[in-house]
Amino acid sequence: MIDASPRAVSRPAWVQHAQDALRQWRESLAPMLNSDAAPIRPERICREISEFLPENAILVADTGHAAIWTGTMVALTKPGQRYIRCAGTLGWGFPATIGAKCAVPDRPVLCFTGDGGCATTWRSWRRRRGPASTR
Repeated sequence: MIDASPRAVSRPAWVQHAQDALRQWRESLAPMLNSDAAPIRPERICREISEFLPENAILVADTGHAAIWTGTMVALTKPGQRYIRCAGTLGWGFPATIGAKCAVPDRPVLCFTGDGGCATTWRSWRRRRGPASTR
């Protein structure tokens, strides 16, 4: 299919503009990524996750701000790292993390969610008297 598709048009000016915009955006984030503020900033958490995640790790991000922050500020730089993001219902992240860990128990799996995602999950589980009810 690639051979049958039209060749890309060279747009060096546009490419340079896009690269400059990305560089400026990253520079504007630097103070927040490196902030020692308390409470900790989400940008700093994303930087720490980027540095911490080992090869073949899976990062699962809940919907909302968790997805926005991880999708824009977590750098997956090692072979085999994967990113799974919910595009819908809040509270999906934690159960999806459990599912990912069950599917690949030998790989590290990290959930990035917030108070809303946790509250939604816990409230749902509490109504069912735990994650797997036999009643």
